[in-house]
Amino acid sequence: MIENLIPKMYRHIRRKVFRNPNGYESSRIINRIISRSHDKNDRIALMDFKISVLREFGELCDIKESVYEIISESPFSPETWIHLIIFFRDDVGDGNNAINACDISIAISLMDGNFIIQCLTEKVRTAIHFGDVRLAVETIERLIIHRRKPNSLDEIYQLDFLNHPNASLIPADVSNRYIAHVKAHRNSY
Repeated sequence: MIENLIPKMYRHIRRKVFRNPNGYESSRIINRIISRSHDKNDRIALMDFKISVLREFGELCDIKESVYEIISESPFSPETWIHLIIFFRDDVGDGNNAINACDISIAISLMDGNFIIQCLTEKVRTAIHFGDVRLAVETIERLIIHRRKPNSLDEIYQLDFLNHPNASLIPADVSNRYIAHVKAHRNSY
């Protein structure tokens, strides 16, 4: 149900913010709806949406608080930790905390059995972003070894991180093996 509401809310919030950017707090409507929601999954979906809205409108001060709020709501969901990874990597530029959040999300995903590929991919993106070639290569090797389970909630293997300028530092044989692995497994979804 909430998935149908989010695009409408997003358009509404964009119109409000662009009509009066100084006098409107973009997260106010979402906070009101979150406080009224009794379903945990709906609350998490709304919190996820709120983080996206805050990021879009550059409200970085509130993003950290919202990320910790979603983690406290669902601490054993690897998806919630990915928000913290993105916050530290893309918004703050803190490599150590981003890598630590990656390790936590991977540990949780391994316990849960879902989102392993997504968490490992975020770790590769983070390592490449901060120029840590050794860590990127180690994590790519883990991605190559990992076998996606048939009913897993994992995303498909991604190649986008190979377009990052620092990706040229990764040895060609590792990149080529990963690309071959992705091509071999794309048909198995």
